[in-house]
Amino acid sequence: RRRAPMDLWWDTPRFESLFRSMQLEASSFGAMNSYVTKEGSAVIHIDLPGVKKDDVQIIHENGTVNIKAKRQTKFTSEEVDEESFSEIQRSFTVPERAFDVSKATANMNDGVLKVCVPRLPESEMQQQSISIQ
Repeated sequence: RRRAPMDLWWDTPRFESLFRSMQLEASSFGAMNSYVTKEGSAVIHIDLPGVKKDDVQIIHENGTVNIKAKRQTKFTSEEVDEESFSEIQRSFTVPERAFDVSKATANMNDGVLKVCVPRLPESEMQQQSISIQ
């Protein structure tokens, strides 16, 4: 059976290396995350493999911590030179009445971002009573 020219192209190493790099890019930026309250703090962990700390932005606004990360990867072989760009954003509720965002800390180690927001002491937590009419 004779094969069409396009079928032959699909079997070339060039095609395989191009799509192998795309699969690696798609599978490696899933950004698993967790958000727990422990030891008097809200703790956020996000896996950001291949992301530099300068490409991460953390903003607190209206009781929400927003985290944005960007990653650029390059793949080079004898047949292919390509670049890919990825961006991810996650938001976490951190109520201002219960947590002291001004004392929040963040660090990044081995591709894992950790954000800690300490809980306010009970005496500083604001409570509001609502009257029934």
